[in-house]
Amino acid sequence: MHALSKPLRGRCAISAAVALLAACGSSSPGSAPPGIDATGTWFGTLQSTSTAETASLVLDLKQQGAAVSVKMEIWSGTFNIGMPMSGQMSAFTVTLRDQDALVTFSGVVGPDFTASGEYTLSSDTGTNRGTWTAHRIPSIAMVSQQRFSMTGEATAMTFDGTDLWVSGYGACGATYVGFCKMKPDGTYSGVPSPSPPDACGGSMAYDGAHLWCTRGGAGVSTRDVYLVSPADGSTSSQTLGPADHLAVAFDSQSRTMRCAYQWPLRSRFSAIGDTGAVTTTVDLPIYSPVSLAWDGSAFWLADWYPPKLYKLDQNGNVLGAADPPPMDPADYSQTLSALAYDGSHLLAAVSTSNPSGNRAVVYNMTPQ
Repeated sequence: MHALSKPLRGRCAISAAVALLAACGSSSPGSAPPGIDATGTWFGTLQSTSTAETASLVLDLKQQGAAVSVKMEIWSGTFNIGMPMSGQMSAFTVTLRDQDALVTFSGVVGPDFTASGEYTLSSDTGTNRGTWTAHRIPSIAMVSQQRFSMTGEATAMTFDGTDLWVSGYGACGATYVGFCKMKPDGTYSGVPSPSPPDACGGSMAYDGAHLWCTRGGAGVSTRDVYLVSPADGSTSSQTLGPADHLAVAFDSQSRTMRCAYQWPLRSRFSAIGDTGAVTTTVDLPIYSPVSLAWDGSAFWLADWYPPKLYKLDQNGNVLGAADPPPMDPADYSQTLSALAYDGSHLLAAVSTSNPSGNRAVVYNMTPQ
């Protein structure tokens, strides 16, 4: 499992009032803003006037008429807050309440889908006030179709041109972290001998000759990368760093390994040289990257929370966002856990970890 902070429930619950004033007209009380459907993924920043600190903001917003639900993540170099919210829009004001904290956002949403305003965050340690800005990024419609299900989690996947390599807790018949190859339909196809240490539970990529495997699990350094031969299982290692929750993918156009990682409380996208050294790095407006895949022309990045698929260009610019495969929003044991590309389809794994047994479902994801 990736040791990422889960949405805070109970301990840091939230209430919010968000005033969205549409710039393109007026509306009768109790209705949604005319001509504005705010559904989508919003990237933004918070600038505190109380502490002078700047924080990043992601809103995964769903609007149906007057009803709005939001999955929100706020983070800076010192903290992060992530939680779901729900409420009702009335006269351009939506009130979202929980019980332990109070956050208010008020502002204006323009017809170009940019927004700005003021916020207040109150807690038992005091009140933080400031301003916020955000913009909605393009949405990418995807059709998901189940390809196969498997026993155990799938926290790492990659395709070598013939077989799909999978690793995860309880996968491949293992008691702990398993590592094996499968046919494209999910049929078990064997394990390499010898197997790499820690079974590549973090992330995997294939560069045409070797599997690049990162370690996974709570308390495990994910800077260690194993290069595994698919033919005989022989293993060498490299160390990348500094990095945490490292996700790797091979860019076949530039013949360069790329990685997305979190370090510390900030996500970055880097190119890796032949020696394993990071050569170029840009910041990502995403809090918790868990898996990366290259589809021949662009990268796809899975974010832990809010669970989302992001399309990136080779420079790390976010081109758009897509919804993940079907997930139960009330089941916090479910995670968007791994991505791969098999030459025809983007594959996305949703893993479930619970006392009754770990399971994963792998989906074909096809842009509409």
